Amino acid sequence: MPVSLYICETLLHLRLYRVLMGNFESVSLPRLKTLCLERNIYPNEASVESLISSCPVLEDLTIVRMDDNVKVLRVHSQSLTSLSVGYNPGDLIRKYNYYSKKVRENSGLVIDAPRLKYLTFNYERSLSKIVRNLSSLVKVNVLSSFDISSVVGCSEQQMAHNFFTGISRVRDLIISQNLMGLIFSYLKVDSLPQFCNLSYLKANVYSTSVTFMDVFTKLLESCPNLKSIVLGLTCFNYYKDEMVEMRVWSAPKCLLTSLEFVEIKTEYAPDDGALEVGRYFVENSVNLKKLVLHLQSQGNPAVIKDLLALPRRSSMCQIKVFNMQNF
Repeated sequence: MPVSLYICETLLHLRLYRVLMGNFESVSLPRLKTLCLERNIYPNEASVESLISSCPVLEDLTIVRMDDNVKVLRVHSQSLTSLSVGYNPGDLIRKYNYYSKKVRENSGLVIDAPRLKYLTFNYERSLSKIVRNLSSLVKVNVLSSFDISSVVGCSEQQMAHNFFTGISRVRDLIISQNLMGLIFSYLKVDSLPQFCNLSYLKANVYSTSVTFMDVFTKLLESCPNLKSIVLGLTCFNYYKDEMVEMRVWSAPKCLLTSLEFVEIKTEYAPDDGALEVGRYFVENSVNLKKLVLHLQSQGNPAVIKDLLALPRRSSMCQIKVFNMQNF
């Protein structure tokens, strides 16, 4: 990479793809607003940290990592508003051994960006994630393969606590199955911080049961002003004795005050579990305006009939049921 590029006074947008970056003494990119770093190799951790922090008006940063010679990636920026960081899914598959937990031991990601509004973790595999000064955060999108595990000097529970606290002011939260699993494990021993600004929650869940819904209601208790929920359900395995217990789930504050829209999608039949979750929201949501169900099969006709005929806590509530096989 030409050394002159590090001190370009007029550059606005820069994309570096598969670049072997050499050592450099100084960086001056005073007008750079968009920076995309894809699968590059850096001389050391300090170099990539310096490159990012030396862009005083940088707004949009994308980092796609590989074996980049960086153990702990640090993103410090006073101007950054959008950040996407993680790995290419294909690289994770091809280099599974490289990205194994043992090799990634003590790997980390540190984000300090007070103006950051949009944060995406794209198959992010660093075992430690530290987020600071994210008071402006609007949206967090967590895709698959999300890890927070114990590293030297910090327990997994404490690390998870610090991460959830760091993103607790977000308004929109989209979370993968991996992060949902982490949340469920966390909630078994501790409570989440209050997500008082959270209005929209989208979550994918691998499997569910009475235990799942007990934990999920605890998650909702941390979101007192939630307006919209979108649930993607991969697999429902209910037993008859559990179906009775499901009717006594608690009703968190958001169901009594703010929740207006719920959408539930299932990937596999049978769909009775999704219908029961829909029943829960209809029975307990005071201001619910619409419940949308996307089912893989026609579902249990009797359960659907009961659902549509169910007395609704909200007089405004509309229920829509779609068969996804028709799409």
